[in-house]
Amino acid sequence: MTASEKTSKLPGTFRLLQQTAQLYFSHWDIFLGYAGWLLLPLIVSLAAFLAFSPETAELIHAGLSQLLLVLLVSWLYILVIRLIPLLQAKSPVPFHRIGKEAALLLIPYLITSIVVEVFTLSGLFLLIVPGMYLGTIFFFAPILTVKNGLSLIDSLKGSVALTRGRIFPTFLRLVTGAIILSLFTLLAFLCVEVLRTLIAGGGLQNIFLSPPSLITEIIYQALLIFFLPAFMIYHMLLFLALEKSDTTPKKT
Repeated sequence: MTASEKTSKLPGTFRLLQQTAQLYFSHWDIFLGYAGWLLLPLIVSLAAFLAFSPETAELIHAGLSQLLLVLLVSWLYILVIRLIPLLQAKSPVPFHRIGKEAALLLIPYLITSIVVEVFTLSGLFLLIVPGMYLGTIFFFAPILTVKNGLSLIDSLKGSVALTRGRIFPTFLRLVTGAIILSLFTLLAFLCVEVLRTLIAGGGLQNIFLSPPSLITEIIYQALLIFFLPAFMIYHMLLFLALEKSDTTPKKT
């Protein structure tokens, strides 16, 4: 089978976005229920500013809260990877254990993600194109680590095999999907900020000139909780589409 024939089986960006929206809104309670844990870093920061001096609270906000946010986002991504095949198959979701299983997968997931990030950033520092190439061929390694329980090396090899012969179509879907979802996120943020500013009696220029406030931070966190699962679902659906149309010979 030629690369073009393999590529033709891949759904386009808008089809993937449509599938993402359908899956998200069909199970919004599950995704938002888990994503709600992303409020925890904000609660920790608020508690620190109430309990400690501004200097200590700022250190907690910049250190502990941000580290907690990274861990929770990674945990949520692992959950999405584990959830989507179950939801698509209409299988029962083991809520009592899936969160714990995701926590146990944090370290291998983070190790693979960091290695992929190092490869991507190294390529970007050298030249833009090598960075985009490396970022694309290794993009799905963390998903393989979680979904198939592969080692770091096997996950990297599996991601390369998954994108072989269709690197540009995969890159195009990753970038266009990210741009469209980011535009929706930005539009939602601007709409909320405009409404908040107008209700407060300020001019529209205050949206860009006024310093970040607690309300702005809460709005940002709420939008992160709402939109972040959509990015993760989109990535997982693209992975599954690549996997479904993969014709690479498997070892027996």
